[in-house]
Amino acid sequence: MKLRHPAVLAASVAALLAPALHGQLASTNWLGDGATDAWSSAANWDAGIPGGNIRDLLFGTAYEASVPLGFITSNNDIGNYVGHRITFQTGSVTPFTITGNAFSLINWLNLTISSFMIVFNFSNCSSH
Repeated sequence: MKLRHPAVLAASVAALLAPALHGQLASTNWLGDGATDAWSSAANWDAGIPGGNIRDLLFGTAYEASVPLGFITSNNDIGNYVGHRITFQTGSVTPFTITGNAFSLINWLNLTISSFMIVFNFSNCSSH
C-alpha cells in the first residue's frame, strides 16, 4: 500500500506525541563506553539511552573528556527512533560515525515536521 500523504501521517504522529514531550526535551551525550557501540547500551550515554523525553543527541565534548575513549561509531539499534536534534559539538576533533537503523528528526518544540534534517556540525570535522 502506497501512502498518499506521508507528511500528513508524520504530522499526525508528531501531534499525538508532542504534548507529552513539549517543554520536557532532554539531551544525552555519547560516551561510547559500552561493551558494544549500540545506542541501546546505557553505558554509551551520560544521561540515558535515546527515547522517552531524551531527544537531543550530543557527540563531542563528553566523549573526549571520558577516559578511556570509547567507540567513535555509534550504531542506532533502536527501531523507529524519533528525535529532535543531533549535534556534533563545537571544538570536537573526533570524527564520529552513525550507523544502523534509520531515524527521524522532528521539531517537537514547534510541533512541526522539518523539511530538513536537524543535524548540527559545529565540530572541527567535515560532514559526509
